[in-house]
Amino acid sequence: MAAPNVLETDRWLSEILQFRKNPVSFFTSRQMEAGDFVLDILQALYSDNLGNSIRVVLLSTLQENGSCLMSTPESIEQTVGSLTGMYSQTIVESSAFYTSQLLVTITTILLESGQLTAQPRMFTDFVDLLLDVVSKVNSAVDRAVRGTACQCLSEIETMHPGILMRKLEHFYAMSQLEYTHVCQNYMTLFVQVLKNSIEVLQRSGDSIAASEMTDLLCTRKEPLKPLSLPDGFNKKMFQLGPPKELLASRNPFEDVDCKELQRCFTFLLDQHHLMTTPCAVTSIQKLIFCMKAVPKKNIPPSILKSLVTLLESTQDVAMFHALLVLKLTFGSNLLNEEEEERLLCRLVASTNHPALSPGHRLLCYHWLLHFPENKARNPDSASLLPEGLDYRKFASIYPAVFDGLDTTLVKHNLLSLCFTPGDCQDSASATLIGSLVSLQKSIHYGISGRPAVTLYRSLYLYYLRHHHTVLRQEIYKIIVAIVTEQPKFVPHTINFIECINRSNATDHFPIALLRSSMENIVSMPPVDVLQDVEFHLQLLERTCREKDINPKPTVIFLHQLLTSTPIASSGGWLLGTCILSVCHSIMQHHDTTDIFKEFGQLLFELFTMYSDLDIRDRARFYYAMLTNISSEKISRILSSAGTTQSLTRLVTGSSNFNIPPPVREINQPILCLTKIKRRPDHVMIPATNPDQYLQQLKTNPNPVINMDYYLHYSKEQVIPESMEKLYTLVLHVDVPKNYKPISDVSLPCLSLLDSSRPSDTCQVISLKIQPLQPIPSQLNISTMFISANSETCSCSLPPAVIQFSDLFLPIPVMPSSRLKLFDDLWEYIHNEQEQNSESLCVESVCTLLMDKAAMLEAIDSQLNDFRIHTYQDDTTQIQVGICLPPSWHVLLKITTNEDMAVVAIATDNWKILPLVNTFLHDIEGNGQR
Repeated sequence: MAAPNVLETDRWLSEILQFRKNPVSFFTSRQMEAGDFVLDILQALYSDNLGNSIRVVLLSTLQENGSCLMSTPESIEQTVGSLTGMYSQTIVESSAFYTSQLLVTITTILLESGQLTAQPRMFTDFVDLLLDVVSKVNSAVDRAVRGTACQCLSEIETMHPGILMRKLEHFYAMSQLEYTHVCQNYMTLFVQVLKNSIEVLQRSGDSIAASEMTDLLCTRKEPLKPLSLPDGFNKKMFQLGPPKELLASRNPFEDVDCKELQRCFTFLLDQHHLMTTPCAVTSIQKLIFCMKAVPKKNIPPSILKSLVTLLESTQDVAMFHALLVLKLTFGSNLLNEEEEERLLCRLVASTNHPALSPGHRLLCYHWLLHFPENKARNPDSASLLPEGLDYRKFASIYPAVFDGLDTTLVKHNLLSLCFTPGDCQDSASATLIGSLVSLQKSIHYGISGRPAVTLYRSLYLYYLRHHHTVLRQEIYKIIVAIVTEQPKFVPHTINFIECINRSNATDHFPIALLRSSMENIVSMPPVDVLQDVEFHLQLLERTCREKDINPKPTVIFLHQLLTSTPIASSGGWLLGTCILSVCHSIMQHHDTTDIFKEFGQLLFELFTMYSDLDIRDRARFYYAMLTNISSEKISRILSSAGTTQSLTRLVTGSSNFNIPPPVREINQPILCLTKIKRRPDHVMIPATNPDQYLQQLKTNPNPVINMDYYLHYSKEQVIPESMEKLYTLVLHVDVPKNYKPISDVSLPCLSLLDSSRPSDTCQVISLKIQPLQPIPSQLNISTMFISANSETCSCSLPPAVIQFSDLFLPIPVMPSSRLKLFDDLWEYIHNEQEQNSESLCVESVCTLLMDKAAMLEAIDSQLNDFRIHTYQDDTTQIQVGICLPPSWHVLLKITTNEDMAVVAIATDNWKILPLVNTFLHDIEGNGQR
């Protein structure tokens, strides 16, 4: 064979990748049919330019996509014929893997396309080829290919049960003769054919001759080759089907001579140690089926004793599972009480075996929970513990520190089966509650996620089995403590309550739990619940669904929450919706007659004080319902299936009310902001010395910088007629993390006639900027409004840029005191820099290449509001004092000469020096233009 062509290999790898991504797009882009692609692949396989590795990839493509690549009998026949020809020309010694893949691909195509009935001659010819390969027993050269051929025949027998039935004796003989490592493939093939043969005889409905099994195993019904189909072959023969119940009242194998079959079973069991785990497990499963079909008097289960002895000591989880399947199938006919005890001890030991993975240990717990003995004792019951599981074996069931959460949950489930608490505190209840301590600690420290879910699942399992015991009160205390200490676990608590309601709708435990949790919440000061108010409201909303719980304390608490906290002024849409959901539950599930005054006052506060427009509108609607409709009618309206339609009829008197369209997103900004240059106000600080001044400056709240903007239409966009008038505008500002949040700005109306360009006729928007650090930034602004044709629209505005100079404030003292304070602050900064190495104070110098006239003009235009004093001499020195929020300073001494200016800088925060330097050099650049 010639050396592989690298370029050709890369091309085919690229082609296969593109085909697998999207076959339809692949064929469309290349203007070719599926058949043409198959021909290209076959030509490439015939070519000497490709190595065996890329050929295997091409064969895999045919194998995985045969149904879409070969849709006609002719294409299938052509492909199978070409692949068979390639197999006959392949040198097995140099390409065993590629040769094996050829057989696998042909088998897959034939079985997937149902060629046994479509083209039986082609199918049987290929089976003859496989039979010829497997007949070369103990051939060392092609043993890998022979093993693959056995697997192909096993797949054919699986898909077409009984097709190889008359070859059973040949496979039996080959299994005994083969001594290479592929002997397990021969035995697997033989067991598959044997199992299907017994099943075919069972289903035939004909009486089985006494020598039938002996003849199948010892008498060659026909030669190994060729495979001959029955004379009356039709599509219904050799087809898979669901298992059928035997109609005969007696076992059809009752009078069959099974001595040779028993010798066959003994042979397979003796060769069991030669198989890999997958082969061994599948062989055992098929042997179990065969033994169940034969009466116990003919082949007693005791012949499996040697296998049981071997499997009892295995460390292989799959083989141990096979042992449990044997016990489930044959029970006491296979294992006595002593052997069952050993098996149970081994299973308990495996649950915590360090050599097993967590997944395998979980499987062992599952087997322990569903021990085969349980099913035999009570097939209709839920999982039960084995009778032999006593206190001596409980040690491995207690949760350990290093157990995973899945293992912990399974252990809690087992413990709840092992212990039954009484009506008062006892060791059983102490054990069950004590096993939850580690999970409770996680909840105590606020660890959410899977630990919380595991704890609630464990509590639910405890409650299901022991809700009539003292454990009921213990679970009650645990959940109330969780809700009180960590409100963020309220969703888990509500889910827990819903699960109990589904399991027992008459249980009063959920109501008691909700009532106690509600009383804890409403007894707290409203300020203390602000941090987790959403979760508290979620629990109150669920509580208000219960008719047996009085909603009046909840209403009073919500009214206090609105009036004594800043929720009404600063709360957003989501928080308002949470409050309204509580109101909705009260109106739906309770008679509001007794709480009419308190509930009406709550809704009135909502629609008059709350900051969000949508919340106010909905609260006004609820208020209208409360004051105009009876409680019974409100409850029926809110409880009806079509709530939206019912509310609509209430308002309009008609059910034919159009659903409002969704919010329309406008991609291009039709509005923009233009900054108005105005000086910000600043609160004056009465101070006589720098220390007192700095102390008061730090204790005062952050200064507010009022940035004013004209809001007008963008000149760059064509404004449609429906947008020439906008109503109910709400501007939302997204601030960076170094700024305090800015409240939304609401406007009733905006028209193109008045706001086509930035002028005094425009709407003026004032943004209250409160920087936490004096860092320039930009504010992303979006707006939502209603257009003239009643569409709700949203769009983004160009960002508002906050420059460093926009943050400048005059020193907040009286003008007459600024000169002395300037000198004192300069001396304070100088001393701090000299004496304290960790201080933020620093002095610096910057030179600007600007003449005196240009420098004075720049100061007058940009720094005049911050000028402290001017000294006239041979040179002119100007002192400038700037306060930067929240409490920093920049002091400048600007000395001007004829050709340059020298700026001495003092600041109590060295981190802003680069910003100061950039600002000064920007002045220099503007002055040189």
